[in-house]
Amino acid sequence: MVIAETEMLVSDLCRNQPKVMAIGVSLSLLSWAFISLETWLAAFFLGFSLGPIEVLAVVTAAQIA
Repeated sequence: MVIAETEMLVSDLCRNQPKVMAIGVSLSLLSWAFISLETWLAAFFLGFSLGPIEVLAVVTAAQIA
């Protein structure tokens, strides 16, 4: 079972190397922040006034698509 092995590897990583996991989560959040900033800037230059919730909704929809 590939899925079970992957889950074991991830749980071992979280338990044995929490710093690596924290770095991964931090980089992911930083990436979302930059993508959100880019989306807000694009909307701003196109004449749209988007709030933070709207920007996150647009970014989330784009990531899902």
